[in-house]
Amino acid sequence: MRSDDGAPVLDYMTVDFRTNLVVMRWLTFLLHRMEREGIPQLFSYYQRIGWIGKDVEGKLSQIAEGTKAPPPPEDEAVVTEEDVEDHRLVLTKEPREAPKRQPSKRIPDWQLTPQDHIRSWAFIMEIKGEPVDRNLWWDLEKRIDNYEFNIEEYYRI
Repeated sequence: MRSDDGAPVLDYMTVDFRTNLVVMRWLTFLLHRMEREGIPQLFSYYQRIGWIGKDVEGKLSQIAEGTKAPPPPEDEAVVTEEDVEDHRLVLTKEPREAPKRQPSKRIPDWQLTPQDHIRSWAFIMEIKGEPVDRNLWWDLEKRIDNYEFNIEEYYRI
């Protein structure tokens, strides 16, 4: 989706506080959905389809190199008898199993869900400085949901 003149939608990225904040929020969003190693591939894909320019791809990839994935959730701390000096205070109870970890929602490669690409498009528009009307996005998603799940009701057939 290139602009009317064939240039990428986001061909230039300023270096200011607002842009840096939006880029960091976008990277945080991406890190919760995919591995950090796949982010440069995602930016390369966005460059190939005309969402971002080559220079923007390079800058975003450089910034992503300096990020790291959020740490996995830590298990609860369990006090053992060795941790307590006065053993009269220790209550014994059934040993409990370690909590099962939820499977990670992050995708192992650079591919995202369509909803995640829509959110990335919104981040690109924010970086460009274009107004992002969240109501418009919500209305569009609602109409698409109606179309996908109930085409007869959508067209009132």
